[in-house]
Amino acid sequence: MAKKKILIIDDEKNLCSLMEDMLSNDYEILTATDSHMGIEQAEQSKPDLIFLDLMMPHLPGPETAKHLAQNVQTRSIPIVIMTAKLYEDEYVKTAKQEPNVKGVLIKPCPMATLHKTIREILDNPTRQ
Repeated sequence: MAKKKILIIDDEKNLCSLMEDMLSNDYEILTATDSHMGIEQAEQSKPDLIFLDLMMPHLPGPETAKHLAQNVQTRSIPIVIMTAKLYEDEYVKTAKQEPNVKGVLIKPCPMATLHKTIREILDNPTRQ
């Protein structure tokens, strides 16, 4: 059985590498360090799940989520927003309005929470 694909879009290269190390035994991990590259990766590779950093340079997370939701090639891909913000500001509220955004994780996120979130989304097609 082929591994499910997860795309991580985050401008923090160290976080991308850390998540890839933690998840690569169970999932095929793709990474992008800017939103434009992430959108292109999503269109080409059709991942099963996207982790998207909220605060990205050039094209912020909410705009990236909106673009992915409006694109016929990517609109069905569930997204989990990642943020270092401990409170829900307008950025988070805006991102959560997109139909494909299925959750928000606060960085740094415990490994158990990360795995639980992935399983809940990938193992439950009604959440997608």
